[in-house]
Amino acid sequence: MRTAGIIRIVIGLVIAVILTTVLLAGLFGQSLFQRLGWNSANIRSWLFNDSSAITSSGVNTGSGETTVSDTAAVPAADVREIKIDWVSGSIDVRVGTGDDVVFYETSSRTLTDAQKMQYSLSASGVLQISFRADIDNVFSWFSGDGNMPSKALVVEVPASLLGKLDDFDIDNVSARIEVDGVYGDKTEINSVSGQITCADMTCDELILSSTSGSIDAESCTADKLELNNVSGSMRAEGDFRDVNVETVSGSVKLESRIAPDEISGDSVSGKITVILPEGAGFTAKLDTVSGALSCEFPGTLSDKKIVSGDGSGDYKFNSVSGGISIEMN
Repeated sequence: MRTAGIIRIVIGLVIAVILTTVLLAGLFGQSLFQRLGWNSANIRSWLFNDSSAITSSGVNTGSGETTVSDTAAVPAADVREIKIDWVSGSIDVRVGTGDDVVFYETSSRTLTDAQKMQYSLSASGVLQISFRADIDNVFSWFSGDGNMPSKALVVEVPASLLGKLDDFDIDNVSARIEVDGVYGDKTEINSVSGQITCADMTCDELILSSTSGSIDAESCTADKLELNNVSGSMRAEGDFRDVNVETVSGSVKLESRIAPDEISGDSVSGKITVILPEGAGFTAKLDTVSGALSCEFPGTLSDKKIVSGDGSGDYKFNSVSGGISIEMN
């Protein structure tokens, strides 16, 4: 298995262990930060872009971030990139109307000013939307009386920006993410445990990553597609030229309406299924300990290699025990 794949898998496992430790500590009322002597105000600022230097207009005089009390709107003509950092709740990004990027958050409880999200727009056109929470202790997230609010974020991007964004990025911890019809030339969505669902994207590069949450991409087009997870299931359907898949135990289903030029897949025990159009030509190789390679396409087949059609597509898979199945659409 390639070094990069192993590194990503190890990082995913480390994150999972850390989250489990935090959860257990929270359940037992431990205050690790206090035990370590860390200042809770600094932790808030570092984790959630928290700030005390807010003027009466809601603008942070130091960073230029604006606190959103209701609904915010930014002229689409000024936006080249959209970056979202979220923690808990849900994220819905969809195509809107008008000439502005419009966004707002909702919560099941009344938010204090210190819990309301912030945003900033740089001179270069980077719109940054950030989750904020008024917390004294990270472990209070997991207690019933903690200060961590679960907040739903809605972002509406006008049609005038479709196909014009350079980058579109979402980073989140446990929020459910749903993106419909909004994308950048490079689109990257990362989650720890939240489910990722996206549809109708046309990108040069599409990167979808989760530790344990499922990933589902529908009707997407990308010159380069990357799917990464540890244990969650992954599914991608659309048109893809260059595909890279990495998983530990999660199942993977890749359905491409065109035959990709290259596919690279790494798995420990998860099964990878590739569905291709009739007449696809490729050479598929599997390096495995106990996994098996199966294929519905006619060609020269062995336990570890198959050549179908003109053999032009270069498909390489690595696994410990996970099987690889190549099916015909």
